[in-house]
Amino acid sequence: MLEDVILEERKRDPPVVSWKLFASTAAKCGIQDQVKMTHPNLTFKKNQLLRAVSFLKNSGLVFYLENHPALKHHVILNPQWMYDCVATLLEKTSSINGVLKQDDLENIWPNYSGTLFLCLVSRLLYTMSTY
Repeated sequence: MLEDVILEERKRDPPVVSWKLFASTAAKCGIQDQVKMTHPNLTFKKNQLLRAVSFLKNSGLVFYLENHPALKHHVILNPQWMYDCVATLLEKTSSINGVLKQDDLENIWPNYSGTLFLCLVSRLLYTMSTY
């Protein structure tokens, strides 16, 4: 089941995968991206993958922002990890007068200096600031 794969993949550091890899993994678990459905009077496509990720998100297993132009390309497999990152950020920024620069992210999280992580955190912070 996809849930079991997600729980195993949470061991990644950081626990983030691309949407493409997530979709590929879901397909191996039998979840199709687009399924053609037929009814006596009509034919339509049903997106099983988006329904599955919505269920997983509502269940607290993943964090995914489908409608965000940048963040929709990644799935966070452990929402608690993301919340801990944000909590650390809020804690650290209070000690630097509430002003945060891109360079500060590398100092706050020295273990996550990769481009993907910094890009995700930056976009997540921007998203949080717009809500």
